Amino acid sequence: MTGTVISGTRRIGGADLELRAARAARGLAGLGIGEGDAVALLLRNDIAFFEATMAVGHLGAYPVPVNWHYSPAEAAYVLQDCGARVVICHADLYPIIADILPQGVQVLIVAVPPELRAAYHIDAQAAAPPTGLPLWDSWVEGHAPHDAPPRPAPASMIYTSGTTGHPKGVRRQPPTPEMTAASLKMRKFIYGYQPGMRALLTGPLYHSAPNMYGTFTLKFDGTLYLMPRFDAEQTL
Repeated sequence: MTGTVISGTRRIGGADLELRAARAARGLAGLGIGEGDAVALLLRNDIAFFEATMAVGHLGAYPVPVNWHYSPAEAAYVLQDCGARVVICHADLYPIIADILPQGVQVLIVAVPPELRAAYHIDAQAAAPPTGLPLWDSWVEGHAPHDAPPRPAPASMIYTSGTTGHPKGVRRQPPTPEMTAASLKMRKFIYGYQPGMRALLTGPLYHSAPNMYGTFTLKFDGTLYLMPRFDAEQTL
């Protein structure tokens, strides 16, 4: 069971979220993504982030959230280091990677939704998708759901801040069923996760803690409210 994600006036949940993730998994498999591969997510807080994360995990591959504050050189290092074969990015963030993409890496463009455009003051020109690259929504809908049994999903490969050198990617092996059950029990005890819970996600999803909180809210069939950008008054 998968919970519901709400961003601005948009909402998706349950069967619809799982269906789009399954369609995206089929598309990514067609691009050659398989178990142990890496798919970079250059995305702000958006529904597409969770669709992509679920799709990548379905194939046993690693979602790699990329800090969208990076310079092109910093982004290039992470893409090279993790061995990303596909990058999924918001249209306005594409200029960060346009000139530094490793050879053979494919790009899928996510349209910038209204709530992100408003929060970051992104004008129409900056939000315009680059020509010649697939658009996430239509690309996803163009695939039938992936019907192969899901592979054990590893956790997201989160990169450290790089304060003592280059950022370092933390690649964990997929957990066993016993490890997954123990992890869910531990998180339920420590963080108070409950079926049907509601959670407000205020931090960027390229950070490990917000990423984990959001992912487990959905695993507990909860409702996850995304803030496009932290705002103290709106939070209250």
